[in-house]
Amino acid sequence: MRLLGLLILLLVLSGCGGDEYAELDPKNPSRAAEGLVFTRADGSSYEITDAVAKCVGHRKFPGVKVVRLIAPADRLRAGRSEGREPALVVDVALGVQGTRRLPLQERDHNTGPSDVVVSAEDPQRDNELSGTVEEATGKMTVLEATCDPEPRLSVAVDATLASEVGRPKVHVEGGLASMLPG
Repeated sequence: MRLLGLLILLLVLSGCGGDEYAELDPKNPSRAAEGLVFTRADGSSYEITDAVAKCVGHRKFPGVKVVRLIAPADRLRAGRSEGREPALVVDVALGVQGTRRLPLQERDHNTGPSDVVVSAEDPQRDNELSGTVEEATGKMTVLEATCDPEPRLSVAVDATLASEVGRPKVHVEGGLASMLPG
């Protein structure tokens, strides 16, 4: 009987999850294993592998919260919003899931927060990137966006972010899940 219970438990667990969720790195289970790879037009690249999420009030809509993914994670822990390392910020309206095509659509400021907003910074190239600029292409999938029981945000990206300052576009590919702030 105990063997049957163990077998049923293994079958249930093997059916949970799926390839659409970022897997955890067994050597460091607090971060997503794959991370995001940013490839510049000249072929050079950089990677962001850790992020944290926090729930914040929307700056234009009092009482409305969004989940904000900040990468790399040390930007939030250090209490900095500016830095000279590559960075990514993703804001997602609570409960939003699914795939969005780029360029991401911003809502009229009177109708509420946009479902998804993504921006990035490549200080090595002095490039500010966005998923809402008209030249942005590809897709971004929100796998989880919640504040309960703690802030969590998980995304998969295969997209090209366009420059807000007239510089070359950057391709972003991979997945990133928030870890608990430490």
